[in-house]
Amino acid sequence: MDGTYDQAFDLSIEATENFGWYNRNTGFNPFTAEGKKTAGFEIWEQVIRQLPKGSKPLTVFVPVGDGNIISGVHKGFKDLQALGWLPQMPRIIGVQSEGSAAIANTFNQGDENIKPVSASTLADSISVDLPRDGVRAVRAARETGGTYLIVPDQAILNAIAELGKVGIFAEPAAATAYAGLVKAVDEHVVAPDDPILVLSTGSGLKDVKAAMQAVHEAPIIEPTLSAVKRCFYEKPTFSIIAPIYNELENIPELYPRVRDVMDQTGEPWELILVDDGSKDGSTDVIRNWLRMMNGFAQSSLPATSATRSP
Repeated sequence: MDGTYDQAFDLSIEATENFGWYNRNTGFNPFTAEGKKTAGFEIWEQVIRQLPKGSKPLTVFVPVGDGNIISGVHKGFKDLQALGWLPQMPRIIGVQSEGSAAIANTFNQGDENIKPVSASTLADSISVDLPRDGVRAVRAARETGGTYLIVPDQAILNAIAELGKVGIFAEPAAATAYAGLVKAVDEHVVAPDDPILVLSTGSGLKDVKAAMQAVHEAPIIEPTLSAVKRCFYEKPTFSIIAPIYNELENIPELYPRVRDVMDQTGEPWELILVDDGSKDGSTDVIRNWLRMMNGFAQSSLPATSATRSP
């Protein structure tokens, strides 16, 4: 239908009542939570049971829209704990887009009075004005010692790109959970020794148009080698110049330190290693090392440089 999630939800209720259909809408049909809770069972079976004895409780990051998934995962954990199979309740952290954060707002208010918002976020699957499973979603975090985090759409796009580097193509709603982890690390919500699980709930194929916003558009070039080289050697935003006279053994330590800092800027950068050529073969050593690290090296004696684009 041509409308919002909330309009579709209301229409599904009206239609099922009018035609006598069975409504399986999440947040309305209680059996949907019974299905979602199997995610909690799988987390217990595949992750929690493998944790070493004495480890801290698992922290689970869940993207939240209507609240049904996080509620179902929580119910799965509660069922396992009632059976005596789950000694430690995992900590559940819900993550919402700042453009659709009705549940997070309620959690932060300290009550269970869900107030609708005018949802606007690129994460379409979690764009909800009035969450229909909001109360249980609030309790999922509160009863497990968890919390709610709110992230901007740009952080969600960044998360899509980061997950792509490890072979995970997540839709914006699914990447929201990872964006929450990034924020949790920055704000010390989680510790380095906390076991972490990020629940990715949907394939990027569900929303390719939104995912395309997370990457740079591929350049169109003329069919020449020089055009290819221009793509690689595009002028960087930052240049770091490092003299390494007679200190070739320090190169392997220098590069990763610079890389870790500069990659956080998200901008193209280059590392220029300056050598006066006084040591026989030193420039060749530098050039070969940079070629090995970056796939190519650019030389303009007496300096050798490597350019990196995100």
